[in-house]
Amino acid sequence: MNSDISIEPGKLDHCDEIARIYNAVSSRDNPDHVDLDGEYYRAGYQTPGVDVEDNVILVRISGAGYVGYGTVFKSIEQESPVSRIALKVHPDFRKLGVGSTIFNELIRKAKSQRAQKVVSYIPDFRPSAIEFAEKRGMEPVKAWIKMSNFDIGAIPVRATPPELTIREIHPSEDGSIWADLQNEIFSDKIGYNPVTSETLMKFSTSDRFVSDFALFGYVDGKPVVYVLGTKLASSTKDDARLIIDGVGTKGTHRRKGYGLAILLELLNRAKTKGYSRSDLVVIDDEEAARQLYLKLGYTERYRRIRYELDLLEN
Repeated sequence: MNSDISIEPGKLDHCDEIARIYNAVSSRDNPDHVDLDGEYYRAGYQTPGVDVEDNVILVRISGAGYVGYGTVFKSIEQESPVSRIALKVHPDFRKLGVGSTIFNELIRKAKSQRAQKVVSYIPDFRPSAIEFAEKRGMEPVKAWIKMSNFDIGAIPVRATPPELTIREIHPSEDGSIWADLQNEIFSDKIGYNPVTSETLMKFSTSDRFVSDFALFGYVDGKPVVYVLGTKLASSTKDDARLIIDGVGTKGTHRRKGYGLAILLELLNRAKTKGYSRSDLVVIDDEEAARQLYLKLGYTERYRRIRYELDLLEN
């Protein structure tokens, strides 16, 4: 490691520096960049289960201050422990060994978490980051497609199937119902982390949660479909947009128009609140879902590729 480079554990006092580095990186190449501030990171790092001193590292160069940071979070996927890593290096301080220093420290931490593999999600508009990961033995396994609709007001309203009843999800009362439904729908998907009622309760306290945007669809008195929409707003400009964080239908009730109906209900609610843009992510092999979003006016923006490194072989 370059003697001028030092590693420090993360602290809440560092969040403004982390936001500064993130904005410097993202504003250069991210087609959907939104400036973030220190409060965004402070809120995220104070959620239960996050140990900022263990999960976050910063790198300083003598005379230049903080120039990069990385994160490593342990999770369980298909009953196997994995560590999810991410790193950012300020564009003015690349090719100096900062990225390698952060990566090596994140791998060390992942091994201390007893992870069997490391995963990282890299957008395809960052070829240098892809090259960096592949040089270190990481391999691509799947991609998620970012899609956007810039005029949800143009989406026509359609009739809801008469047997489908749509109502709002109340986190304090419906958390277990929501968790059971989502886990049943997505348990076999790569990268999926099971949720609990507490997951929804915690999320409902965040600024992103909008009670009108969390919906169940019932048939014969039982929940068969859900959608969870949230809001994203820039810290520096009026750029509120609807984010579709999750939508799913039980396997026994697919191809009946329920997913489309609850999605249209969410979009209509967002329109009445003044939203004009909506973003979502779909797995690249879910062609039916992708075609549905295309018909609703969504367009593909970029792909976020999941890279993995097997720690049992390294």
